Amino acid sequence: MLDGLVYAQDLSLYQQLKYGVRYLDIRVIKQDDDDEDDLWLTHGFFKTHPLRVGLEDIARCDGACCFP
Repeated sequence: MLDGLVYAQDLSLYQQLKYGVRYLDIRVIKQDDDDEDDLWLTHGFFKTHPLRVGLEDIARCDGACCFP
């Protein structure tokens, strides 16, 4: 219902790391619904992205993009 209306950051975790962010505030909720993803990144009461997607972004960076 509120998808696209609640964002704390409009960059992906990968983009944040690429641009030099050194700390990530990662909050996870478990949501049992019909989605294949039960664990979600959250901001307040609103789920933002599946945890799987956030972890894939971090793994893709692999530390190399964090230090220009």
